[in-house]
Amino acid sequence: MQHVAEISCRNGVEGECWEEKGKFRREKCSMLQKSLAETVLMVNARKKKAILEEKSAICCKNLLQKWR
Repeated sequence: MQHVAEISCRNGVEGECWEEKGKFRREKCSMLQKSLAETVLMVNARKKKAILEEKSAICCKNLLQKWR
């Protein structure tokens, strides 16, 4: 028989146990939201950098064509 780890309840009171579980879920949700926000910021920064690089390449191409 396997033993399953559980969140322990203070004083064995059911209401306090649900309160602790709710707090744990809120903290976990907050961490996930923060992580997602950081990921979105990184993706946006990479996207902006790619757009700038593309514009720079187009500009260089246009200048080279004018010199021919």
